[in-house]
Amino acid sequence: MRGSRDGYVGPGDVDPNKPGGLPSEPINLARDIPRNSVLVHPSFKGMVAALREAGIKLPRMPGPETLSVEARVGIDAGVRVVGLEAAKSYQLDARLGRDFYRSGRAVSAYDESINKFVALEGAAYFTAHSVLFANGGSYLPTTMLTSSFYTRSRELARVPALQLSMNPRTSYLKDYIRDRVDFMRTSVPHGSIFLIDGPIIAGDVYTTFLPFIKELHDREVCPIFVVKNSDSTMVLDNDEALGRKFNSDLHWAYQTLRPGERSVLFQYTDPYNPRNAKVFCYLKAFNASPLRIEVHTSTYERYESSLKALLDMLYFLSLAQGKAWDPQPRPIAIAEMYARETLKLVDVTALMRLAGLVPSVNQSRYGG
Repeated sequence: MRGSRDGYVGPGDVDPNKPGGLPSEPINLARDIPRNSVLVHPSFKGMVAALREAGIKLPRMPGPETLSVEARVGIDAGVRVVGLEAAKSYQLDARLGRDFYRSGRAVSAYDESINKFVALEGAAYFTAHSVLFANGGSYLPTTMLTSSFYTRSRELARVPALQLSMNPRTSYLKDYIRDRVDFMRTSVPHGSIFLIDGPIIAGDVYTTFLPFIKELHDREVCPIFVVKNSDSTMVLDNDEALGRKFNSDLHWAYQTLRPGERSVLFQYTDPYNPRNAKVFCYLKAFNASPLRIEVHTSTYERYESSLKALLDMLYFLSLAQGKAWDPQPRPIAIAEMYARETLKLVDVTALMRLAGLVPSVNQSRYGG
């Protein structure tokens, strides 16, 4: 897991007082960028040892299953989605996006890879978190590997490192967000544009992440969320005619936008919880499923004058990825690759075999 430092370009002479307000302080590699490394969370070995201590002596586990951490969030009564611009499609400019990307602004990205093993005794999760610093064609990755095991058996949970949970998935998501925030806190470069895979609001545990957005702002980091897969109907639920015609917002955006266009900017507000606020749009790079680009309302207010350039940059980076079947900004795609490769460094199947867990029937048959 080695990255190149050759050809590093710092933020240069970008003036933070000019429109856009993006930070200009040069990044100090020794101070701000973790060395190319794979970090293993202290609980990792403890969980495997605890499973063995529990005295389970049963057959081997099958292969891994990829788990999506995005959960559908419904639109409650009173939630409003309104357009912030004229209702039309907006052309993106890849050349301007390229120039913006190459102008010296620091760009970092986050993604993760998750293996879930379902056993009769409980569920084991292995997660590789990856933060990538992108510098032109070079990348400096740092990854962290975590593990956790959840069981409803009070007998098994008496062993340290095995967690008692009546809802393993919810317990995992809470731990996942906590680990993700802790890892980002130590890995995201000061003053960078930070691309994060996944939505701002996801399920019932997203509130754990929202306070961290202010921390990022205090470090002059601009967090941008990129959603690749979603069945959200935020737009459709606010337009009865659209709701009758389309299956989801992504379906609507795909049919409405041409490659190289984005939708109008929308603002999502919740009168019952003002923190649940964001600005988003749909971006279509190829003749394929669009992306949803989200920023928290506080981020929008802080970087509004730079948003057009940021969206052009995301379009350019999606084109740079060069895959219509995988239309996402390239730094996120590379971060995902490092996360997947990190999971391969550990023979999870062998660890589960040592633990002696009994796989569920579906785990045995389908790995899911």
